[in-house]
Amino acid sequence: MTRGGSGRWVAVAVVVLAGLAGCSSGTAGTPTPAAYQPLSAASVTAIPMTMPEGSLAVSPDGTTALVRGGDDWCLEPVTGATSGPVTPTDSAGASPSAATPTADRTGSPDISPGDCLALPEDARVATAAFSPDGAQVVLAEDFAVTLKGRMWLVGTADRSVREVSPTATAGSGSATGTASTTQATASSTRRLGNGSTYYLPSWDRETGGLFALEFGMGTGANDAVVEVDRQAATAAVVATLPERASGQLVAGGGTVVAGTMKGGSGLGDLVVIAESDRTTRQVDPSAAMSDRATTILLAAVSPDGKRVVALGNDQRRFEALPPVVVDLDGGTPTTLSGLDGMASWAAAYSPDGALLAVLTTSTSPRQSTVQLVEGSNVRPLTDVDDTLAANVTLEWSRSDILAPRSSRGPLRGTAAAWQLSD
Repeated sequence: MTRGGSGRWVAVAVVVLAGLAGCSSGTAGTPTPAAYQPLSAASVTAIPMTMPEGSLAVSPDGTTALVRGGDDWCLEPVTGATSGPVTPTDSAGASPSAATPTADRTGSPDISPGDCLALPEDARVATAAFSPDGAQVVLAEDFAVTLKGRMWLVGTADRSVREVSPTATAGSGSATGTASTTQATASSTRRLGNGSTYYLPSWDRETGGLFALEFGMGTGANDAVVEVDRQAATAAVVATLPERASGQLVAGGGTVVAGTMKGGSGLGDLVVIAESDRTTRQVDPSAAMSDRATTILLAAVSPDGKRVVALGNDQRRFEALPPVVVDLDGGTPTTLSGLDGMASWAAAYSPDGALLAVLTTSTSPRQSTVQLVEGSNVRPLTDVDDTLAANVTLEWSRSDILAPRSSRGPLRGTAAAWQLSD
């Protein structure tokens, strides 16, 4: 999303009360997690924890971060939680934790050689995401930079590293509103050099499924959405997109949503994929965002898989549009109130679907704040580093860890995750 207007955009994270939604109990063979205890919006507090310097993502329980240290990628403990919540007034201009990040991982007492991952020497990891159960972390390259698009699955217990490869055949859906039984054969048109062209992995917190975009190489080859087999480290095409992907993919509640570009550059339809039977349908987001939107950022799917949060931007006027909750079943979209005049960058639903965390920016006053919004009531929760906004997604785990995750290299500034409680 392009920054525009006078002054500098500054990051603000907002928690918005949405409608209560049910949760999926998970896929077959996956242990049903303990019942989630909803937070009371009126009394939620956030205890910040400084993530190690060079972090890309933090585990669902908030104890471990995937960190870049020099040329290595390591799993490092997250430490330095404060003794209690920090209010914006108390923490203005200060680090949200007393912990001092280590600038160089080499020789650091909090990390050992066994904590670092055996990735290829030429690996250029752009993003990482922990599985909902914390047992694995997926790492992916920035395809636009490396032109390789490799992706790896890492076991957090044994630090095992496996590169994801395509399966020989895979059931494929077509984005036409009906299921397709066509078998899609993995071919050289979807590979560049010796690496698979995968990027932007996304976990479904409710089902534990892992999905990613696959860049279609060769004449007439379309981009696709793939599902990764966590045991075999293989990827199978589940839907071929009707247009080029816009670089947007989110999953939740048994639903995967991918963005497309109309004519290769304009705002295209959203492709909605049901994980259960691979049926696909297309949703036109322009009615929800109005014809002013030139770009749309897909931020989060609700835990029931029925809604997606879309963040719009009018690059012609250098103007951000209020976030919109799009009903994937064709209902009336809802514009979130209280966020006018702010640029929105990321969002995450709480596990029960009752709360929505939204990362926004404003120009004046210059401050970075996590605010709690209940209806029309807004109260500040805690400060955040104002360099955190760009190229970040938000994740909200069942342990009530709210954390930023980078989509393009290590997080900037003093990155923090928050333990939410009431």
